Amino acid sequence: MNFDDLKNNQKEVIRLLENTVEKERLVHTYLFEGVKGTPKIEAAYYLAMLILCEELTDKKPCLKCRQCVNAMAENNINIYVVRPDKETIKKEQIRDLEY
Repeated sequence: MNFDDLKNNQKEVIRLLENTVEKERLVHTYLFEGVKGTPKIEAAYYLAMLILCEELTDKKPCLKCRQCVNAMAENNINIYVVRPDKETIKKEQIRDLEY
């Protein structure tokens, strides 16, 4: 997963996510939305890595620890991604997260 575009084009988003984690003001749900082509999934993974990183340095994920490596490979057991079924996310997809 490449965060370069995210960091260069979404500086305010990155700053908001980093400050949220630093000040411990996380909420239970985040919804990343925007037009097609914006780095929404990258922003979501960046936030997850800010939370899960084992070696967070200078308010940034290390990108090297087990948690970061697994997140970048989209293989982290602590991260659940819900993708639209056709055009929308169905209620059943959200309900399945409970189990």
